[in-house]
Amino acid sequence: MFRRKIDPDQLAIALLLLVVFVVVACATTPIGKATQAAHVQKQIVEASAVEFAKLHLQGNVPEDSYLKGKEAYGKWAKGEIAVAKTLADWKRLGDTESGKRLSEALRLSGDLFRAYVDAVGQFVDLKALRAKIGG
Repeated sequence: MFRRKIDPDQLAIALLLLVVFVVVACATTPIGKATQAAHVQKQIVEASAVEFAKLHLQGNVPEDSYLKGKEAYGKWAKGEIAVAKTLADWKRLGDTESGKRLSEALRLSGDLFRAYVDAVGQFVDLKALRAKIGG
């Protein structure tokens, strides 16, 4: 039997190409696009939460508005935990049912994001943050 020794450089290149192919394939699926959007939303929420807190400390956000924003952030954060768990399940299982659960978690995360934006958007320039983040 003829055995050919595999060149480690060729193997590394082949593996890299495979990873790039998988990433591109995932990014072009509806779930991949939704996951990317959720990632941008996460960056916006985290950056705006810092700005929102600073504005509150400076006296530019009334206490009741601050509490509403803080509550919206808490709900969004719980939703992000759910998204992370369902994403891990989907990656591990890869079945239709886990994909449906992930889609639902992403949808709910989007709803929570919109509720958060409604609570803090009048105080924080979210468009400028989004431009700064590149989303």
